[in-house]
Amino acid sequence: MPHVPYRQVLEKNPKARYIWLVNDHDVEDNQLLRWGIQNMGLSYDMICNNPRQGYRHWILNKNIANKKLNDFINNWLTVNLNSLIMDDDRTPVNMSNKSGVIYYGTYRKWRAESFKKFLTEGVFLSASNKNWKKFQGLGCNCNYIPKLEWQKNNEDLRKYKYSIYMEDEHTHNNYAFLANRFYESLMSDVVMLFDADCSNTIKKCGYVIPESLILDDKKLKNGVVNYAESLAFQTNLMYQQTFFSQAMDEKLTALNQIKEFIK
Repeated sequence: MPHVPYRQVLEKNPKARYIWLVNDHDVEDNQLLRWGIQNMGLSYDMICNNPRQGYRHWILNKNIANKKLNDFINNWLTVNLNSLIMDDDRTPVNMSNKSGVIYYGTYRKWRAESFKKFLTEGVFLSASNKNWKKFQGLGCNCNYIPKLEWQKNNEDLRKYKYSIYMEDEHTHNNYAFLANRFYESLMSDVVMLFDADCSNTIKKCGYVIPESLILDDKKLKNGVVNYAESLAFQTNLMYQQTFFSQAMDEKLTALNQIKEFIK
């Protein structure tokens, strides 16, 4: 087990304050911390995108050392971790090379219904080829391409006009800030198209998203690509670019919250 060599760190620091930082509600408890709980009676603090009540209850309710895992978590900071990827040190994007609509990321079973709606003919799907069969099993008739490269100021995402925002069903009712892909698109001058099922996130995120960029079944009747081609890309991009300073402020706020929590 990869965590075994690190047990000695806990053993040498039994009175230290331990903090676990995680930005995904579906990530199970850390194995090293669990070992510390079971063998040393440790507890820890949490830094997370989700509030405690919005985290997976089946994880927090695990039986650990005759208690619930939740009983060993002391203080919980809910903070916008995704905003931390914002970077204003970037070169201009070559607009003449842009085209197409893309979705990228791993297969997530709790997005299956959204995958069926959005990953249609003409849409590019960037994912590990080992997961392609899972998407194909849903009938996703899209253009399959390898994982994107993320070299600074030469990111593959820059090549596209539009990217699709969808989320796990759990997140529809458990707000956890905007995902990394929102900030990645913002930095790459890629206009974000939102799944209408993300309405709660759209409402609470603090950004005014144009109705034309929120896609429901009616707008999708002729496919994502056909709808995207009907939009005024430059107009929508110029509006989206006004979000940049707000996103940088979110990053600064998150950093200050984390520093205060750690103090």
